[in-house]
Amino acid sequence: MKYEPVGSRGTLITFEPGDSPFSCPTSVYSTALRDRLLLCDTHVGPRSMEAILPRLRSACAAELMVFNTHYDFDHVWGNCAFPGAVIMAQSRCYETLASDVEWEAALRAYGHCAAGPVTRCLPNLVFDTRLSFPGDDVELLHTPGHTPDSSSLFDRRDGILFAADNLERPLPYLQTHLLDGYLETLERYRRLEPSAILTSHAGCVDRALIDATGDYVAAVAAGKALSFADDIAADRHGWNLKAVLLSRLESEARAELGAVFDLRAWHDGLAAALDQSLGDLERLAARLIAEWPPASGEPTPR
Repeated sequence: MKYEPVGSRGTLITFEPGDSPFSCPTSVYSTALRDRLLLCDTHVGPRSMEAILPRLRSACAAELMVFNTHYDFDHVWGNCAFPGAVIMAQSRCYETLASDVEWEAALRAYGHCAAGPVTRCLPNLVFDTRLSFPGDDVELLHTPGHTPDSSSLFDRRDGILFAADNLERPLPYLQTHLLDGYLETLERYRRLEPSAILTSHAGCVDRALIDATGDYVAAVAAGKALSFADDIAADRHGWNLKAVLLSRLESEARAELGAVFDLRAWHDGLAAALDQSLGDLERLAARLIAEWPPASGEPTPR
């Protein structure tokens, strides 16, 4: 692990390849408030948290509180290392983590990345738009972008912004079709005028990445054809186009089917086309809606 002091009271802690079964460099952020220690995200399992807790405790023996920036597995699976702790998150994050379908899907896809036995530990203090600690000059802000529930920490005293996955190189991952909200978040970041910008997978970045991210998100929202010489960026852009389409199709299906929509059946119905073209996905989604309900039985709503 790499520990980097930030401002007067923060530490960016980065899990590097080899530190856990998850090979992607991933950072969590801790900041010492007056009477508590606030930890942003909990990586991929309890062993990750057990590895950093002695150092965190040596710096601050106060009550530890957790803030989940969004629902992705590499930000929440270590929650179970803190039984009884206050765990804060935006309300949409809580709803997604509480969904059996979403939880089981994440375990199937990424269970091999877990650092120790993972059990579901849900946020127990949720907010919609913001949660403030006025005596500490710290705010938790709903900043939709990478995901609809994405949230950020802003330390007004030191000007520190922890943007989690909303800023990433070479491109962000897009997991929602609600891209107008992403653009509004980036404009909000500009208005905050942070002195330091921290991320989950790109370390400390400069404000230019806010602009570059905005240009990319705006181009995707406008349906512009984009090409990239860099293979990583090209692959991520292709993934993003499919993820944005899947998000839009699910939203349309929910609106059309109403109470009989079944998330598990929807995922199962589209699974066969996930490696096919965007057009194939659209056609399959239209057929699923037209032939609803699925033949598998009673719906099990999210």
